Amino acid sequence: MRRPLMRVVERSSSPGITELPPETEEMAEHSLHGLVRFRSTIRPTLIRFIIDQLTSKRGVILDPFCGSGSVALETYLLGRRPLAYDNEPLFASITRAKLEPIDIADAALFLQLIDFRKPVSLESYTQGFHAYFDSDTFREIVVLRSQLRKALTESGPGDAKALPHLPTRLSTRTARFLSASMLGVLHGHTVGYLSSYSSPYESLDPEAQEKTNRARGASPGYRAVAPRVLRKIAHLARDCRPSMFKHEVAASDCNVADPRNLLSVDTGVVDLVCTHFPLPLSPPRLEDQWLRRWFYGTPTEQLADLNRSSLHEWQEYSAEILFELARVTRREGWAALIVSDVNEGRTVHQVDELLGQIVETSFAEYWKVDQVLIARARGPKVKDALRERSNSNGMKVVILRRM
Repeated sequence: MRRPLMRVVERSSSPGITELPPETEEMAEHSLHGLVRFRSTIRPTLIRFIIDQLTSKRGVILDPFCGSGSVALETYLLGRRPLAYDNEPLFASITRAKLEPIDIADAALFLQLIDFRKPVSLESYTQGFHAYFDSDTFREIVVLRSQLRKALTESGPGDAKALPHLPTRLSTRTARFLSASMLGVLHGHTVGYLSSYSSPYESLDPEAQEKTNRARGASPGYRAVAPRVLRKIAHLARDCRPSMFKHEVAASDCNVADPRNLLSVDTGVVDLVCTHFPLPLSPPRLEDQWLRRWFYGTPTEQLADLNRSSLHEWQEYSAEILFELARVTRREGWAALIVSDVNEGRTVHQVDELLGQIVETSFAEYWKVDQVLIARARGPKVKDALRERSNSNGMKVVILRRM
C-alpha cells in the first residue's frame, strides 16, 4: 500500500487542507503531462490534491508562473477554469498547447504537406548541433521548424483562421501543439528522441554532449522526424476525451504576462493561486534549455530574469508579486505557493520561512499563513514545526489565506 502524498509540518486551526490522501492507482497522471519534460516539475498528484481541497467545481485557479502547464492542465481536468501566465513565451506556449491538444489525424495531415527533403543551409550545423543530430535529421528539424514558425506567424491571433495554403482545420492550434511536441522529442536517452543519447530534461552544451558521445563510443545516427513526433502525439492523446480536441482557451486566459502586473485578470476573481514560486539565488529557468530555445526561437539575451540574483532582490520581487496576487484573489480565497529550500554555500535558506516573514511584516492586512506542508513520497507523520524543519528532498507548500 502506498503511503500518503504529503505530511503537515505546521497547521492552524482555520479550515483548509484537513486530510492527507493516500496515493492510489486512480492518481496516475494524465498523458498530456508528458508533452515536454523538465527536471523541476510539480507532481500532478500534489497539484490535484491542493485544487481538490481548496476549491469547488467551476472555481478559478491562477498560475502566474505556469511553466510546463501542470497546474493549468489539472485545473481543467478537475472542472475548474485555469488562468495561466508566464513571462517566458516558451512556457506560455507549452501551457496553451497542453490545454488545446490535437488529434493525430490533424498532425499527420500537417506533416504530409511538408517536403522534408527540401535542401537547407547546414552552416549552423557545426555550431553545436553536430554533437546531437545526424546531418539529415538536423535538416528535417530545420525544415519543420521553419514551417511551424511560418504557420504560427501567418495565422495571426485566434485559432479559427487557417493558413491559405492549408486545409481549414489546420490552424495555429495544430502548429502550436506540433511545436510543443517537437520540444518533447528534441533530445533524450532513447531511440524515440531525435538526438544521440542525452538528457530528456535539459540540453548539455555541445562540448559536454560530445564527451558523452565519446564515452559511449557512439555518434548521432539518422532519426526520421515525422514518425517520432507522430508517435509522441499518439501517446499524448491516449487519455484525451473527444471533447478535449474541441476545447478552446481564450488568449486572455493563457498568455505572456508579468506576474507583478496581471492586466488580463480582474480584481477579486481568483479562488486559488497555485504556483511553483520562484526561488532566490537561482538561474533563469531556461538557462539549460538552449536547444529548445533555439527551436522555439527565443534568443539567449531575452531570457526572463525571474529568479533574482540576491536574496534582497528576491524579497522585493516576491513582495510585488504577493501584492498583485492579493488584488486578483477574492477574500477568503487561497494561495498555495510551492517552494523548496535553497543552498548558498553552507547556508540553507528555508524559502517557506522567508515568505512567511514577508507576509507577516508587509502583508498581514491581505494574507495570513495558514499552514505549511511538505510534499514527500513517504512520511505520513504529523510533526510540530518547531521540532522538525528539515526538507532536503521534498517540496514545501505554503498555504496562504486571503484576508
